[in-house]
Amino acid sequence: MNKKIGVIIAVVVAIVAFAGVYKLYGSLSEGYDAPVVDTTQADYVLHDSENSNEVTQPDFSAPDFTVYDTNGNKVQLSDYKGKPVVLNFWTSWCGYCIQEMPHFEEAYKNNPDIQFLMINVAVNDYRDEADEIIKNSGYTFPVVYDNDGDAAQSYQVNSFPQTVFIDKDGNIATYSSGMLTKEALDSRLALIK
Repeated sequence: MNKKIGVIIAVVVAIVAFAGVYKLYGSLSEGYDAPVVDTTQADYVLHDSENSNEVTQPDFSAPDFTVYDTNGNKVQLSDYKGKPVVLNFWTSWCGYCIQEMPHFEEAYKNNPDIQFLMINVAVNDYRDEADEIIKNSGYTFPVVYDNDGDAAQSYQVNSFPQTVFIDKDGNIATYSSGMLTKEALDSRLALIK
């Protein structure tokens, strides 16, 4: 009998500890706005070559990738050459991804000159749940599916949400790891307009 009580107490303590950590994380991350990293203003870097005086600008070219639209057609980043692009990597099980989606919907409607690609990392998700979120919320932004992880691997996505802002020349202007507020999203969009 004492063994059962000990197990029950251990389970209750574990649940309370998990809930406390979850609440603390939520309160600490609330209102957090990751700094804007403007790569267009990056310092020039000495090129490591035989000519030590050679100076080159860092390469911030956005890597190309292949994802799939809702009908299974291939979509590549290179399809949008010459246009600013926003890549938002998300999953249906990511609460912060879902919380920031209304900001992306509004930004999509207000910025017709910017291509938005809401990339569901399908290799880590359930497609039917992702589709249900989009349908039930009435979102109109373009949703594409990273079925094989090509896009996530190209951008080294290891947490969600992650957003990449690419200028019309195909260079990464800035990126954000974590949920974006409306103001943070607007400030990053200004870098690629």
